[in-house]
Parts: sequence; C-alpha cells; structure tokens
Amino acid sequence: MRETTIELDGLAQDASEKILENTGVFSNTGIISKAPKPHLYISIFTIWVSSLLWFGPRLLGLLDMAYSIPSLITMVLFILFIGFAWLYGFYNIGIMIFVFIYKKFSKKPEKELVQLTLVEQPAVAILYTTCNDFLEESVLSCIEQSYSNFKVYILDDSSDDKIKSEIDSFSQRFPDRAIVVRRENREGFKAGNMNNALEKYITEPYFAIADADEILPTDFLSKLVNVIESDDACGFVQANHKANIRENSALSKSLGVGVDIHWKYYQPFRNDYGFVMFLGHGALLRTKCWKEIGGFPHIVSEDLGFAIHAREKGYRGR
Repeated sequence: MRETTIELDGLAQDASEKILENTGVFSNTGIISKAPKPHLYISIFTIWVSSLLWFGPRLLGLLDMAYSIPSLITMVLFILFIGFAWLYGFYNIGIMIFVFIYKKFSKKPEKELVQLTLVEQPAVAILYTTCNDFLEESVLSCIEQSYSNFKVYILDDSSDDKIKSEIDSFSQRFPDRAIVVRRENREGFKAGNMNNALEKYITEPYFAIADADEILPTDFLSKLVNVIESDDACGFVQANHKANIRENSALSKSLGVGVDIHWKYYQPFRNDYGFVMFLGHGALLRTKCWKEIGGFPHIVSEDLGFAIHAREKGYRGR
C-alpha cells in the first residue's frame, strides 16, 4: 500500500506577479511556467564525454590483449559497459548535487499559495481505478477530502462478483459522493478505463487519479488545486509519495527505502532541472489538457505517454 504525500518542495515554480493579497483569490498569471534549466544534463554529458576522451584511448588499448575473436568481443563489451557505467554514475552524482542546489536556492512561492483559499472551488473528479483489488481504506481516503467540491468515480474493471458487490455496498454508503462506473470490455486496460469515464461521465475541469492501494491525505485536493489553478500552462500536478510505514513485511520495508529515496530526491528538482513526469497516480490533471492530447494512449506506460504529449501541446507538469 502506498501513501501519497503533499510535499510542496516538489512543486517549485517562479512567480512573476504577486498573488493578490487579502482577497482570497488568485491572479491567473500569478505563476508563469518556465522551461527547466539545461544545466544538469549539460554538466553530466560534459563530464562523461571528457572522461571518454581522456580514458578512451587507454581503454581501447585493452583490445591489444585480445588473443581470439571471443576475447575481442568480450573486451569490446567490457569497454562499452564501462562507458555506460560512468554515464549512470555521473548521472546519479549530478542529481545529488543539483538536488542540493534546488533545495537551497530555488524559489518556492507555492508555499504561499497553500495559505490561501479560493472564492469558488472548481469541481474535481477523483478517479479511483480498480480491477479485482478494491481496498476500502484507499477509496475512503478519497471520500474524506477536506476539499468540498468533488466526486469520487470508482472505475471498476473487476470480474469478481464478490468484489463488485463490495464496491456497490460502499458506494451506497456515500450516494452523494461516490459513483460507480463500469464498462462492457477492458479495452486499453487502465488507460481505456479512465478514457471511458472521462469521455462519458466526467464534466469537471480537473480530475485526480488514485490507484487501488493508494492512501490520499485529507488535504490532497486542497493543496494541488491551488497550484494548478494558479498556472494556466500547468497540465498536471504530481504529488510526492512515500512508502506506507504500516506495512509489516520485510520485503515491503526494504522496497520502501528505495521508494522514499526516489520521491524525495529524484522527483522534486525536475521542476527546475529536467522533465516533470506524470507517474500514473497521486496526481491532479487538467481535463482540457487531456482532451487536447486525445486522451490517455493505450500503452503500458500511459502516464509517461500522457506527460510527453502534454509537453508537446505546451503544457508542463509540476
């Protein structure tokens, strides 16, 4: 089970105009999307290429040691492996350096945004996707949002009648908030499931996506809506995640370390240095952006495909 967190260090943006003070509303131009700086990747490739130019001739000298065709092939593969290993190493070292720069020196005016409230909260749809893995604790976290203007759409692709019955019983407990959406076929799997709901049922200007095992904090919508509302060029806001500390298995705890490192260090700095990716869940998306790119692509990594197409249309992630 995963818990979604709202860490605003992962939503850094630069303000060109002050948010209107003491009015409870936002300036629509309060935050302007700015292209990420290329310094990280320029630095990585510069160091990598320099290393290849310096050490390359020495590595190529190893080919003289080959005494047969198989040994020559082995040497070539070894040299190629060394080159790519250096690239991967420089990449990770570069990330740690630029994460430090980002945390110390980047402006984060979105921390002011969360202190404000909207005069009229825009409607939001939460898409809870499930296929034989319904978890009441997870969907209940969607229902219990502090934000007032939203509905939860349970997109049920389940084939198990018992699970379907559980979902129907749950939705009956919250008739004004929860809506069950089913379809006759599972074409496109998760992407097709979401596209079907968005095409036929969703009218809200924004929609959030929650996986079946995801736990949302109660302020999930309140914080993310503030960010996306303040920037017309923001196609989606991806919240940070953390491993669920309540999981008791050794495997879950071991994997949780890597999960937390990834979200804490490898994601937030992308606002300034790199490409912010939509990672499939725990995010708020702009419906207009989804329409302009023609919906979620029916591929395995529909989230990455969405982020790429959104960028091609001029939108950015946060």
